[in-house]
Amino acid sequence: MDNVKLSHDAVLPGAKGLGGPFGCLNSARYGISWGAMGALEDCITRARNYALERHQFGRPLASFQLVQKKLADAHTEATLGLHATLQVGRLKDSGKVAPEMISMVKRNNCGKALEHSRRLLDILGGNACADE
Repeated sequence: MDNVKLSHDAVLPGAKGLGGPFGCLNSARYGISWGAMGALEDCITRARNYALERHQFGRPLASFQLVQKKLADAHTEATLGLHATLQVGRLKDSGKVAPEMISMVKRNNCGKALEHSRRLLDILGGNACADE
């Protein structure tokens, strides 16, 4: 990459060194953090709706404590993840965020979204694989 010449319009404005590309990477990580929680919220909504509609032993699935616990645990983690991401966003807006904060909230939210969406699949049973 020695002696590479770029026109003025190909240079990131205000970027010095790798700060520009790494800033884009941090913004992407921050967005992924929100997206993971959005995906988990969708899983919660779908599992909840199914648990209310599906009856087993003459009762809705949602009336069983184990199903309620899975939904409550997932909702708790989604709420915590959203609040953590919101706080990181506020720090980002005020210029007080460290890149490590963004990485941690993204790592946590992606892990929690995977963990709880897999648990919520149990509520759907075989219907998690088919769209009826």
